[in-house]
Amino acid sequence: MVVHWTTLVRVVEELRAECTGAVLERLLLRGRHELILLYRRAEQHGAIHVALSPGASALFRRPSAWGEPEGTAWAPMLWGAAIQTLHARYGERIVELRTSAGTLWLLLFGTAQSSAVLTDGSGKILAAAGARWRAGESFALPQRPSRAWQEFPPETSCEDALARGAAALGKLYARELCRRCGIEPTLPLSELGEAHRERLRSAMAVLLEELLQSPKTYLLRAPDGAPVVSAIPLQELPKVVGVYASPSDALAHALRLWERWRKALAMAAALGQRLERLSGLVQQQIRQAQEHLQHAGELERYRHWGNLLLAQPGLHQRGMSQLCVRGWEGEQNCIPLKPERSLYENAQHFFQQARRLELSLERARQRLPQLWALQEQLQQFRAQLQQSRTERELRMLERQLEQLFPERERAIPGGGRVRVFTLAEGYVLYVGKDAESNERLTFGFARPHDLFLHARGVPGAHGILRGPHKGKLPPAHLLERAAAIVAYYSQARGSAMVPVAYTWRKYVRKLRKVPGAVRLEREEVVLVAPCAPAAEQSG
Repeated sequence: MVVHWTTLVRVVEELRAECTGAVLERLLLRGRHELILLYRRAEQHGAIHVALSPGASALFRRPSAWGEPEGTAWAPMLWGAAIQTLHARYGERIVELRTSAGTLWLLLFGTAQSSAVLTDGSGKILAAAGARWRAGESFALPQRPSRAWQEFPPETSCEDALARGAAALGKLYARELCRRCGIEPTLPLSELGEAHRERLRSAMAVLLEELLQSPKTYLLRAPDGAPVVSAIPLQELPKVVGVYASPSDALAHALRLWERWRKALAMAAALGQRLERLSGLVQQQIRQAQEHLQHAGELERYRHWGNLLLAQPGLHQRGMSQLCVRGWEGEQNCIPLKPERSLYENAQHFFQQARRLELSLERARQRLPQLWALQEQLQQFRAQLQQSRTERELRMLERQLEQLFPERERAIPGGGRVRVFTLAEGYVLYVGKDAESNERLTFGFARPHDLFLHARGVPGAHGILRGPHKGKLPPAHLLERAAAIVAYYSQARGSAMVPVAYTWRKYVRKLRKVPGAVRLEREEVVLVAPCAPAAEQSG
């Protein structure tokens, strides 16, 4: 997010006048990667926000529009201490905040090693947040290898040498410097002439001065959507999100954009994984349907065998495992038989197999075009995902995908997964998979006005029916459909009719020491036939 250490120098210069002599009132740690320093100077209150996340390490004046900061109390030994100085180390992403009670080191490397370390006068660590530092240890500043860019091995590219050299330009500024000098960034140092080297040395001094003295700060957007804070415009990133007089304001805005970008990135990754999973499932179903159609020849064979058996005079004969007879055109047919069945019963068995195979083949023929259409839609979704950048676009894509492929399962608070069935009119039924998920579904996931369902008098899954209208019972046909699915996931699945109790979740009481066991109040009962979820509009 922060291109170069010079941006931190400029932010520290901006904050120094406000913070020097101020009193630290509180330090709050929010999560693992955010530290907030609240200070007071005379009657003025302020806050410094320190971001320690990999890829987004920075410090800036926390905007008052962000509201009252929240977090866990951290380093109370600094509370009430006076800020003596605020200093950024030249060439490093390290900021030193010295107080009357200790020194706070902010290591803003932009990597997993970013951290905040509080030390006493002897260098002993009093508290640490972020990376590997531990209280009680001795603290020593990390030493970055410092050598001139000309000293790197000859095969090193210009951009790598400039990025990692003493000036620590980083890749973006290194490529910008190369372009200003008319040099291809990937050119090896061995191919640089003396004129090019001298041009780079002169241009680097000018660039560093420009970075330190720039009156503006630019918020740019990288091609992948990540925000970038730069002291100068960059040829590589022509899209400017904003121009700021204050680098602190630019960093505050960038952090919000970065958080949204990271969230969108995580959403895109989750959607990509789901698309791959669904694509694999559809491809598997296509293969199965195609393999099934390859057995079409067995249909006529079963019918042929059944007809040949019906033509035998001893239809009630049993005990035979095989019968060899002539077909209608004189061909020899050896028919496998079940010895415990008569010839007539074996014939009926072949006719039943033929009927089942005929139905399954018809389903496969009907299903294949649908599966090919789904495969095409998934390819379109994949193309849309590659073009989607914002959270809004991803949410829209997620809803479209959900309509086409409702989720079969979902995770619930506390761990575990439950089955999900999308019913009509905006109703969704969640069904537990075991005693543990039943309990978490009912007492961790369900809301007070969700409808609780359970097969009465027998062990089985808990059902939670959630609809669009709070406190209003669903239509009778939807209630019966949900109850039928809950009955199917009970031990009464094989019964013709099952009583299913239902009540609002707020009237369900947990029984102690028995996972998943409950007591219902104000319950009603509906009598339904268990219904396999395959017959429902389930995900």
